[in-house]
Amino acid sequence: MGVKLNLGLAVLLAASIAHAQAPTDDARTHFNRGTELYDANNFRGALVEFQRAYELAPNYRLLYNIGQVDLELQDYAAALTALTRYLREGGPDVPRDRLQQVNQDIERLKGRVGTVTVQTVAGAEVLVDDASVGYAPLPDPIPVNAGRHKFTVHAAGRDPVTRVIDVAGLEKLTVALALPTGDTGAVHPPAVKTITHHPHGSGLLAIAGGGVFLVGVALSVVGVAQIPSNCSLSDSQCIAAPTDPSLGSASRATRLFDIGLATSAVGLAAGVGGLIWYYSGAKTDRETMAVAPWFAPGGGGIALVGRM
Repeated sequence: MGVKLNLGLAVLLAASIAHAQAPTDDARTHFNRGTELYDANNFRGALVEFQRAYELAPNYRLLYNIGQVDLELQDYAAALTALTRYLREGGPDVPRDRLQQVNQDIERLKGRVGTVTVQTVAGAEVLVDDASVGYAPLPDPIPVNAGRHKFTVHAAGRDPVTRVIDVAGLEKLTVALALPTGDTGAVHPPAVKTITHHPHGSGLLAIAGGGVFLVGVALSVVGVAQIPSNCSLSDSQCIAAPTDPSLGSASRATRLFDIGLATSAVGLAAGVGGLIWYYSGAKTDRETMAVAPWFAPGGGGIALVGRM
């Protein structure tokens, strides 16, 4: 296949520019350079020049020339793509004998090319052998030469994922490359921490007041429990003779109840006052913290920066 294509290349290159509707001077210059480089067996340079000529003055005949150079470079996937486009864009203008030849070449090339479908997150850039082929989701499977290839995907703020696979001719593979969900490469905004300061001693006063209140309640309960059964706390009366000992017991129990009642009232007042002071006198500060790198002749690291 290579000998036959080389023999017909010079004629086809000349026809490509001669039949172009409006080739620019720059396109003609690139075409002439490509021809010279091809004659000098500098196929990679010729490929660049022919591709540039096609970009400036698109003509389907140049796609055939590009396919021939791809064949010389043994880039069968690129040759298959170029020749397929040549037939598609040329349509009925492709000569009958050329059409038959190109179809035969395409069939042979298919046996040297496999296709890979890359599954990854939308928007991730896809690279094959370190060359970008687009962003996911790609419209079509990626044609690659039979052999070993490196597939990489990456997105902003995420670590890239790479996988090396072997692809055989006519093989159709699917490769799933899941990017990490974390954004280890992302720049985070400074963290804002809210700190509330309460008046000094307000919490202690509220706790002490609560304790005094409980002590007062306990004293009152003990006082009620010590009142004799023949005495009534509600009307402060006892059914007993003046010399009955229960009268003294009732008097002591009543005093204990009164002390407990007064103590619980003081504790309640102190506790409520402490709570009011605790919340009404509170002040809120916003503290901003950020992670900043630092570098020095002897090394480097990270530091927490913020208003403390």
